[in-house]
Amino acid sequence: MAETKNPETRYFIAKCANIASLKKCCVSGIWACRDRTTSQEQPRTVLSQGLQEGHVVLIFSVNNCHGWHGYCEMIDRPGDYDPDHKDEKGQVDGESGETIQWHYFRVVWKCLFVSEFSDQCVPFRETEFMLPDGTSVNKSRNWQEVSPSIGEKMCHLIEKLYSELTSKRKQKEDEKHAQLPPPFLALDDSGSVKDYWASVVEKVERELGRVHLACPFGSQRYNLDGPESDIDVFIVYQADTASILGFRPPKQTIKNSDRERCDYTILELHRYCELLCGGDPRCVETLYLHQSTIIHSSTQWRQLTQLAPLMLTRQCLDKYLRDAQGSNGVKQYRKWCDENPGCSDLPAKINKLCYIIIRLLQNARDVVKKGPVHVFREEGSEERSVILSVRRGELTASQVWQNILSLQKEIEYDQNDLTTDSPASSLEKWLLQQRYCNFTEKFPLPKNNE
Repeated sequence: MAETKNPETRYFIAKCANIASLKKCCVSGIWACRDRTTSQEQPRTVLSQGLQEGHVVLIFSVNNCHGWHGYCEMIDRPGDYDPDHKDEKGQVDGESGETIQWHYFRVVWKCLFVSEFSDQCVPFRETEFMLPDGTSVNKSRNWQEVSPSIGEKMCHLIEKLYSELTSKRKQKEDEKHAQLPPPFLALDDSGSVKDYWASVVEKVERELGRVHLACPFGSQRYNLDGPESDIDVFIVYQADTASILGFRPPKQTIKNSDRERCDYTILELHRYCELLCGGDPRCVETLYLHQSTIIHSSTQWRQLTQLAPLMLTRQCLDKYLRDAQGSNGVKQYRKWCDENPGCSDLPAKINKLCYIIIRLLQNARDVVKKGPVHVFREEGSEERSVILSVRRGELTASQVWQNILSLQKEIEYDQNDLTTDSPASSLEKWLLQQRYCNFTEKFPLPKNNE
């Protein structure tokens, strides 16, 4: 049996005008060579021959950066790939006036610093390898070939530096994480959801203070959750009045970090009331929760829900609309439509965006109609049916847009009737009552005969 010969690998130096060009190639995976005006062999001919015989590796250096920025492997012969940019295929040289012919090809990056480590490079001082003509590889011309031994050494140095930079970055991240406090809540998959919620409420009451409200947020709150939905925790607690007046004021907000699996938001009573005053939609919605989504509530919080209509202000509507129509809402959807003209089917990411937009606009419509806010979408309701159809990708881009326009029209028609009065006075009265009751429980007032 004939012995199989390993394909040959040839190495070439690729000079890059600037970091921006290298970044562009990093994203597109496209590079090009051009014909030389001299009679010497053209780069496209040599590169094509190398690719025909085996592999071609390009080692990149950016002009005036004095180092090597990465290496890639060619997967097309020059000219085989058509970027469909005819104005870029023939460019006029500003000095000679001649037309420069570009030959495009695709590459696969094997190791590149610019995508993760900015303008890092292997410095020239580490690659003083001598070429057969007596010059250093650092002074190589564009498309100059180097021997396999030199090419392998240069690629090895690039990989070595990349590995060192990656290790240092990980070490810094580990040190940063080690300094972070442990998560307040940890997701435990061993028990039931009911047991998990009970442990959460118990921990908050034991370490922070009395829990007035525990409920989910996200899709569970709206009856739009599925089997894959996570547990998202929202809790309002009341710190002891003594701690508020003393030297150790309580935390007003406790949230999960990005490294935690469980999403949670824990608000002290003052911060919760402050957000209600400001018309924060997520907090206003808690006053209109469906009973089935309330994990725990106090008698005092249920009294607070009597003030719910006072929270349906112009400020609350504006925040709903800002979330629905801003850069992470309708504007993002319109941008996608402009970039994909004539596209009827929406990708999953855009369907999810639109389902959130429509949910927000539905609740904004409830606000302009002065309530109640239908947080929980009932089974069989039109609101729930529309949202789920959007999320499942059952509506075309045009149908989704018509739903958005219809909701926006309803909101615009009624929005001028909303009050701009702040509910602060009523909320403050309720808040002070809770503070007073808590303080007198811990420090009873003396009786008249004492």
